Amino acid sequence: MDLANQVETIKRLFETRQFPLANELLTDVITEQRHNYTFHFTQGVCLYEMGRFDEAAEAHQRALTLNFSHAKGWLKLGACHLVRQRWPEALACYERGVNLDPNDAELLIGFGTMVTILGDDAGAEKQYRKALKLNPKAWEAEVALGFVLLRSGKWTEGWARFEKRWRLPQFAALGPATRMWTGAPRQLAGKRVVVICEQGFGDTFQFARYLPLLVRAVGSENVTLMCPPALERILGTLVAPGVHIQVQNRDPMPEHDILTALMSLPHIFETTLRNVPPPARYGITARPTGARIGVCWHGGARVEEPLANADDQRRSVPLEVFQPIIDAAGGQAISLQQEDLLAWGCKDWVDTAEIIAGLDLVITVDTAIAHLAASLGIETWILCRAGGCWRWLSTGDTTVWYPSVRLFRQTVLSDWAPCVERVAAELRERLA
Repeated sequence: MDLANQVETIKRLFETRQFPLANELLTDVITEQRHNYTFHFTQGVCLYEMGRFDEAAEAHQRALTLNFSHAKGWLKLGACHLVRQRWPEALACYERGVNLDPNDAELLIGFGTMVTILGDDAGAEKQYRKALKLNPKAWEAEVALGFVLLRSGKWTEGWARFEKRWRLPQFAALGPATRMWTGAPRQLAGKRVVVICEQGFGDTFQFARYLPLLVRAVGSENVTLMCPPALERILGTLVAPGVHIQVQNRDPMPEHDILTALMSLPHIFETTLRNVPPPARYGITARPTGARIGVCWHGGARVEEPLANADDQRRSVPLEVFQPIIDAAGGQAISLQQEDLLAWGCKDWVDTAEIIAGLDLVITVDTAIAHLAASLGIETWILCRAGGCWRWLSTGDTTVWYPSVRLFRQTVLSDWAPCVERVAAELRERLA
């Protein structure tokens, strides 16, 4: 196969996301074209998509030695450093890329992502808005700006920007942007409404609070929530008369007048910091275990989704670092990790909720366990990563979403030890 045909084949493999095959072909091409920076750069992109971040960084470094002024190369190398939590190196790469090409929207988005992780929301907002001036259809910048505005407490514009997520490929599979309704509540009266779940289990637990509002706006029992199979049973316990639960990709989509998404409801109901509805209520009976404190130190690993898995590593705490909290519990703790709950016969979220409902306190990282415990009214302490999730805002130790939650914020990126020690000290004082 000549070089031109190899290049065309690599393009097709990228378009169909067949990255392992593309990487094999790129390796063959590079043996003959080792001084062509484009092939090293392309292989770096390929390896990044495969989750082989160390090798991706090496490929981009090889490309940059051949073309030091390639702005996109610095962007991609910065992304490799970022996902591996090498913050100074990542920042330096993004700054170099933006200095080389300050009018590239993609570079500005990457730089904005970096500075928001560092806690500079104002700086990130500036980068995203500049990117949108350069490219009004930079939907990734729209959504990222939405998150920054939400974390800054600017919810009216934040929710509106967040609705542009349907333009992104990862959301388009759930529902085309043209089909997703975001009108005014007064337009819902008498309509048949279907709501789809999206993103993680914790998001569903958090935003299920809007379903009673939706039923009241509709004025009848014409609300159907389409959920993942894993949530069918616990959502069936919701105290939300008029809401019918069906399973996505199993049950047929019911006849409807309006299709919307659960996480679009805050925008539809014009949610501000002053009118957040109370958490959803579940019909759960407590199951005593003899423990008083539930602990959870890592989220669900998703090895088949390398980028999501890398993000999970940012919010999770290694067990050896989390151990002082367990020690402070003095034998009164139960692990709420999925693998440990199996020993208690927990098969799904209802079983887990029954155990949580029998506890006095849950101490957890920012994962679905936090939202479920808080929705059940259990006192919940959440360890929040630095540069973390928009829903907890950027400061404060309480949240408008859950009255029973207390936030413990990581103060140094990638360093959980000080945060863990604060939680352990508070727990020792409480138990004393």
